[in-house]
Amino acid sequence: MKNKDSIEEKKESKDLKEESFLEIWKKLCDGVSSLFPKISIPTEPKWKYFPLLILIAFILRAIVALVGNFVVHPDEVMQYLEPAHGIVFGNTISYWEHFYGGRSMLVPYFIAPVLYLCKGLGLGTPEYYIPAVKLLMCTLSLLIPISLYEVGRKMFSEAAGRIALLFGVFWYEFVGFAGTSMTEFIGASLVCGLLLLVIQPKLTMQKIVFTGILSILIIAVRLQYGLLVGVIWILIFFKINNYGRILLFFTSLLSVVAVGLFDMATWDYFLQSYWVYFKTNITMNPLRFQEQASIWRYLGWPIVASGGLFLVALISMWNYKRRLFLILLTVALILPHLTQVHREYRFIFVLIPIWILLCADWFTVQWKKIEGEDLFVTVLKQNRKNILLAYAFLVSILGISNNLPKQDWVYQRFSNETKFLRFLRGQDKVLDLYQGLSKDSSVKGIKDANRPYFNTGGYFYLHQNVPFYDNAIQLPTPEKPQNFVSHLITAPFETPKQVGKTPQDKWAMITDKQSFLLPHYISDALLKKLVYWNENGESIILEDFEMVEESDQFVLWRKKEDTPVYTWKNSIVYPDAEFIYPIVKEAVGEYAKDPSVIKNYGIEFVGTIEEEVSLDK
Repeated sequence: MKNKDSIEEKKESKDLKEESFLEIWKKLCDGVSSLFPKISIPTEPKWKYFPLLILIAFILRAIVALVGNFVVHPDEVMQYLEPAHGIVFGNTISYWEHFYGGRSMLVPYFIAPVLYLCKGLGLGTPEYYIPAVKLLMCTLSLLIPISLYEVGRKMFSEAAGRIALLFGVFWYEFVGFAGTSMTEFIGASLVCGLLLLVIQPKLTMQKIVFTGILSILIIAVRLQYGLLVGVIWILIFFKINNYGRILLFFTSLLSVVAVGLFDMATWDYFLQSYWVYFKTNITMNPLRFQEQASIWRYLGWPIVASGGLFLVALISMWNYKRRLFLILLTVALILPHLTQVHREYRFIFVLIPIWILLCADWFTVQWKKIEGEDLFVTVLKQNRKNILLAYAFLVSILGISNNLPKQDWVYQRFSNETKFLRFLRGQDKVLDLYQGLSKDSSVKGIKDANRPYFNTGGYFYLHQNVPFYDNAIQLPTPEKPQNFVSHLITAPFETPKQVGKTPQDKWAMITDKQSFLLPHYISDALLKKLVYWNENGESIILEDFEMVEESDQFVLWRKKEDTPVYTWKNSIVYPDAEFIYPIVKEAVGEYAKDPSVIKNYGIEFVGTIEEEVSLDK
């Protein structure tokens, strides 16, 4: 009898433990899921102008993308567009991260099918594939206004959704950055797509699968969005039932495996690009002090760029219970970017759609509180939406024309990057120059003595399968550039003022516009000639070249006679792989690829320099 009682007591104790565990788990799930916003579908029908507004959004984005020829950052060309060109056409400038496998190829392979399609249709030149890529990005960017409307109406109200939609359609940054191929803007569209997917009264199994896939894809595209996506993923995980949790977990896990295998296929080993990227950037952090911005400055950029919209978003956070989810997303985005030395506004661009949702809800709530019958209140109540939209329209007009106060401070450049980020005016004419050269049959080789390779248009804009030398790559006989290139680009015309030796015993020149070490090519303002100054401070007038184009950003020279030039065995150049090698070696040790396999930037000539035979071919 005692044994039976003992067995029953143990069983009851076990049941109590099991119940307590289940209760704890249920409380945990309820507690975490309570952080997720309450979702409801408004009783009002969808706005009848929604399809029309999305069409207008695409038209605006397409106009700016096709009219404006600019890049947000040199990485847009060198990290994404240039590799895509190499995949499809073969000739490419290989950035150091691509030589060492320190950058995922997801975006280049997303762009490559567009280039393949253009090539297959006989439209494989920059005048066709550049607009095609821009329109692809514009289409992807429509996820932002679509998401703002759907999320706003389901999370708050139909009125909030409509306000958010109008901001999403016309806001200047959404329009201006839509055609760019940077991971920050692609990632922002995908984050909005994820919100569009999960902000539902009920998640079906199919949507749970897509949630897992899209979550990992966003992190794979933009690693720094990991915490932001992680917050969404965790809240969804605890909101759904146990079967859904298992499905979400394994879908996400399989997506990580798929990304890792993709890395293995494009590079060498599983998740290589993320490991090399992470380790190398940690090693490089102390070297990037010139790219560091204070926390207050970092937060000041979106305040200026939003035309004061941030202040409304900040006020809206006072009602934290109603808007807790969006506040969590804001914090989850800002925190990881504060841990890195290199800080730029574009890194936290995805804050803007989050803040627009905050502002849209705040405005709709405040409008309901307006009371009184005097003339001012009556006019305000009748025109409140028009006043808000007029302000947003004014900010967008000023922004898209780059006339917002302190806007250049927001879009400032770092290191040796160009100063140009103009949506519609004052753009970088070098991109147009490279695209123009792509149609010039006389081009046999290019020497850009004005810029480092990452500030040029690269082969993506040049396209032609000809030798390319930037300002750091010296020609074997620089005093005779006609043997190697047909076209040479210099800085605008300048007048030499002083030539002498530096304390390091190197020859340097000071002109009326700049100073630089020799050797160097300059467009002499007095002689109106192309002049080469060698490392001994001696000048050589290059009579074989004539000026064909001049602007305030460059001078283009062309060889007078259409004679052959030395050609390359392979049209792939590695400008900085050897230079960066010590940093990568310190970061990843023996996994760092040996750059000795690409001596002389990877340039190999068809014939030797001593043999005149290659000039005759």
